[in-house]
Amino acid sequence: MAQKGEKSGGGGVRVFLGGMMTLGVGVIFSLWFIPVAMLGFKRLARTLHPAWAKLTLRCLGARLEARGLEHLPKGGFIAAATHHSLMDTVTYPAVIGPETCYLGKAELSRRPLFSQSFRLLDNVFVERGDGERALELVLEHVRTLPPTHNVFIHPEGTRGPEGRVRPLTPGVVRLAVETRKPIVPMISTGGEALWPKGELLPVPGPVKIIVGAPLSTDGWSMDTYGAHLDEIRMALHRLMKET
Repeated sequence: MAQKGEKSGGGGVRVFLGGMMTLGVGVIFSLWFIPVAMLGFKRLARTLHPAWAKLTLRCLGARLEARGLEHLPKGGFIAAATHHSLMDTVTYPAVIGPETCYLGKAELSRRPLFSQSFRLLDNVFVERGDGERALELVLEHVRTLPPTHNVFIHPEGTRGPEGRVRPLTPGVVRLAVETRKPIVPMISTGGEALWPKGELLPVPGPVKIIVGAPLSTDGWSMDTYGAHLDEIRMALHRLMKET
């Protein structure tokens, strides 16, 4: 498990400078994402998404270790990832290919530049309180994407404490049934200690992403969604034991 970073003395200056550099990087990349995507070159704009994530991690002083990347399929998949910290916003995109649709909570849509870039890169905001209607809007959007496009989702539905898997929502199974994409379980560790809830900026330190073997969704149906949720949750639990 990652150790908590320091935020005293010179460390406080490092955190502040890292935050300022992160803001600058976000603005600079948005000035690429937005005009290029608006001109219709969305695939070209997305190519820099992983680069933005990696550079942001460097600015924040986060040392990323990624294991199991060989498990990522080539032909499109659903990334089912645990969520413990705002750090996840940059750690996961740093290791997943650019042709990925991210589902973001609707509250983030009120942030200027970020929300415009997010939508223009073919991602979608989700109103979590809308239930089935929100899922239908997500499915409608995903159907417009190429079949090789990935979909990224936090199947727990919200942020939770690191080290355990919260109950999963049925939406991840519905996505799998509708798209027939394999599900790739992923976990993050270290981010909660470095960037606790309520903190404006993280402290520097190590973070880790572990990717598990893909789960085939052939033959899945909503009639047996409970069994499929259990399969995903057990896969995430196994990855937790590897930390």
